[in-house]
Amino acid sequence: DDSATRAAVTAERAMLRRLQGGCLAPVAAWGRVEHGQLILTARVLSPDGRQKKEVMLAADPVEAEGVGLRVAEQLIAQGADELIRSARRAV
Repeated sequence: DDSATRAAVTAERAMLRRLQGGCLAPVAAWGRVEHGQLILTARVLSPDGRQKKEVMLAADPVEAEGVGLRVAEQLIAQGADELIRSARRAV
């Protein structure tokens, strides 16, 4: 078990779970640990790719779950939830 990988995956999964994007939503997450900091970069796109919402957050790796949830909340505040709903309607 690699602690850096676990932190990255935990943050990514928490963000995806909170957004409830499912497998058809255009949602991307990239978690990694650099210089002792967990960095989560996430992006949500509109179905046509013209609109994008993006957030990056860095924190202590022990806060991985919270990092994912905070990133999701920031994306939602930008309107990412509407982009996800649009993607569901487009299918």
